[in-house]
Amino acid sequence: VLRARNLSVALRGKANLSTPMGWGATGVRALREADVVHCHEFRTAENLLLTPGIAGRGTRLVLSPHGTLAHATGRSTLKRVWDVLLSPVVARRFDVVLGLTQDEVDEAAILWADLGARSQFAVAPNGVDPATFENLPDAADFRASWGLRPGRVVLFMGRLHPRKGAVSLAEAVGQVALPDAILVVVGPDEGDRPTLERLATDDPRITLTGYLDGAARLGAMAAADLFALPAGGEGLPMTVLEAMAAGVPVVVSP
Repeated sequence: VLRARNLSVALRGKANLSTPMGWGATGVRALREADVVHCHEFRTAENLLLTPGIAGRGTRLVLSPHGTLAHATGRSTLKRVWDVLLSPVVARRFDVVLGLTQDEVDEAAILWADLGARSQFAVAPNGVDPATFENLPDAADFRASWGLRPGRVVLFMGRLHPRKGAVSLAEAVGQVALPDAILVVVGPDEGDRPTLERLATDDPRITLTGYLDGAARLGAMAAADLFALPAGGEGLPMTVLEAMAAGVPVVVSP
């Protein structure tokens, strides 16, 4: 693990744009002998700084975009400007682009053609270990630990970011006449928590847990009667696969 200080923490937190200092030289030195370098997301400062020193040295550069290629999904204007000024030269450095689904591969191939770049493309789907979900904790323990009222639990699990749709889900719960419906929102804040807290103040059926891991995460799956992820621009979300592995009915956006 190599750490690089960000020039601006605010840009990273608010705009998801990192500004690592000295990362180009540090990364190139560390990866000089690597056979494969696997980069995550496309339009990043790390890729701008790292790929020039790696490409053309016999090291294979592999990219996983993680559903970030579409202009319509988050930071649309910045993405368009980035693609005009920076993306063409960076795209040409990647040997292989991995998509979570065939749709993402097709999307990447179209963008690469527009950028005048040529790479290989392949599907590498997310996956989970079914054995992890064979013996779930007692649902009653999770309900008791969070003081959940009797009723049917709708579970949201993911980053509390506008792209994930947690606020839309909470607003929808507030509009349905189902007194026994309970919405449990699990995930770290990335901008939407204050809005969700206001909604939860007005509706006692909504519970925010913050980020959960390990047994607590499995407990949430055990307690769920339904898993809902009304997100936009998703590829193949891990939480959906986990819910399916846990045997929980799933409702997702297209």
